[in-house]
Amino acid sequence: MKPKEQLADYDVLVLSFGKITVNKFECLLALGKQANKRKIPLLFSLDGLSDNSVSFQAFDKLSNQLTYTVMIGNYQDVMASAGYKGEPGESHDMELIKKIARVYRSVVVIKTEKITITDGENCFIINDMQDQLAIYDITLIEALISRYLGENNEQKIIKKVILACQHYQRILGAIEAGPKQQQILEIINTVNLTEAISGTDI
Repeated sequence: MKPKEQLADYDVLVLSFGKITVNKFECLLALGKQANKRKIPLLFSLDGLSDNSVSFQAFDKLSNQLTYTVMIGNYQDVMASAGYKGEPGESHDMELIKKIARVYRSVVVIKTEKITITDGENCFIINDMQDQLAIYDITLIEALISRYLGENNEQKIIKKVILACQHYQRILGAIEAGPKQQQILEIINTVNLTEAISGTDI
């Protein structure tokens, strides 16, 4: 792989942790370094980080060399980024989540039955309302956040993330029973991204 060439035409880079291997680790590190060097927003999906200690060790090594614009995952994976074990369904430790955001100098997004967003100082909660997207939900949020991060404007990162999650919430509310992928694409394509960003004051 040639990270420099791969990032040349992109406005944002999305890295997914998942199951880590030596080759994948090297690829994530190389691409992440290029993104940081070129000041390309870096969205890091923590999915799978809480699986085992090997995953945490790999993440710790990456974090010593990379800066993440946004980190996203479920509660367990976000807790694992700080070396803690989070249990499904337990109340969120908001002070610890804020501390994680400050330490990594990143906006942290937690997707459970609701969406929690913090930049280490401010914290926002967006109700999920329903769980109709099943396996598409985390991927869809990542896609929407990356679209907003890629907008060339002076808005704060946390504002872009909040708008992306509100966009996701509107999609959930519009989804009907039936084939969901096509519905999602149709709904996303009807939203004017620039208008949505400029029309919200946070």
